Amino acid sequence: MRRLRHTVLSALAVALCAASTASAYGWSDAVVSPARGGGLSGGELLGEAWVQTLRLTNAGHPPNGVCNTLARNVIAAVSGDAGPPTCTVTPRTRLLVFAGSFCSSAEGPDLQTAAQQRRCAVKFDRGFQEINVSVDGAEAVNIVRRRFEEVSPQRWVRLPADNFFGLPAGPATFVAHAWAAVVHGLRPGLHTVTMEIVNPEFGDPFSFTAAVLDVRR
Repeated sequence: MRRLRHTVLSALAVALCAASTASAYGWSDAVVSPARGGGLSGGELLGEAWVQTLRLTNAGHPPNGVCNTLARNVIAAVSGDAGPPTCTVTPRTRLLVFAGSFCSSAEGPDLQTAAQQRRCAVKFDRGFQEINVSVDGAEAVNIVRRRFEEVSPQRWVRLPADNFFGLPAGPATFVAHAWAAVVHGLRPGLHTVTMEIVNPEFGDPFSFTAAVLDVRR
């Protein structure tokens, strides 16, 4: 259970730019492809998304979630108790959804180096069998593939009291691992990104809304 609290099942949705091996679906022309954008690699965006999440507190987090900016034309949507927020964006905004884990120096003396933290996060995510991403109900893309796998550089963060994961307050380092996908090419209008998680460690497969985007010109 200690490691379960450090897993995010697309609680974050990050807008990213186009990448190779893209596929178009449905009327929205949405594309699902490996993560990168805003001048950052997928691993760098993953690390920044976690930094912003780890800075949040339970008390200060709105029930409908928040939309955070990670880089130019890059946002992160962090869900609240009432579900994901609706983020108002432009057609140039791009979205990353992911499922993965982090390991931090705040968890003990055996997780102080980048190599130790990386091994920990990668090991914990081995249970993912499928992560199926769908835009507006179109055909899903399973992102549990090598080209969608991302590992962040080691990052530094100051953990607040009452943080999401119950970690001790104060400075800490971490490395994150995830299966991450870019969603982009959305036309003006409302768009819903959903995910299905298949991981025996979490019980039966389940689906949820990862993000809602209100695309405006």
